[in-house]
Amino acid sequence: DNASGYTGGKTIAEMSEADIDTELAVTLRAPIYLSKLYVELARSQRSGKIIFISSIAGLPGEPGCKLHSVYSAAKAGLIRFAECLHEDIQSFGMQSHVVVPCSMRAGLDESALVAEKAVAYDAAAQFIVNIAKSDGNLSGTSSILRSTR
Repeated sequence: DNASGYTGGKTIAEMSEADIDTELAVTLRAPIYLSKLYVELARSQRSGKIIFISSIAGLPGEPGCKLHSVYSAAKAGLIRFAECLHEDIQSFGMQSHVVVPCSMRAGLDESALVAEKAVAYDAAAQFIVNIAKSDGNLSGTSSILRSTR
């Protein structure tokens, strides 16, 4: 999941109920419903991985969530859902993982990535591919991606 209704840029007082419903539906409810469908279909094969992409905005104590309250709440919910889902589906031989990138950018030159302390899309994508390809039963369900610069 990397979808979001992204309602950032507005205070809660400026948001309509439709804005709130869209954010929660796209960012949290849709991944839950899709996971349910996948687990129902794949559990008989006794293997499978569900990998979510959340946001650093969903972590407690992270600065910079001004004007992102509903988005941050939905991303926090996605992190917690992925962690609990992992426990739910282990008995089916399945795993759930959530990748939590800090700022991500594409199309920026190296100096801009360094200045923003952003994670390049390519690096995040490679990390996710490595999770998907890994064999065995990983015990970690959450991975926070931060720039090394």
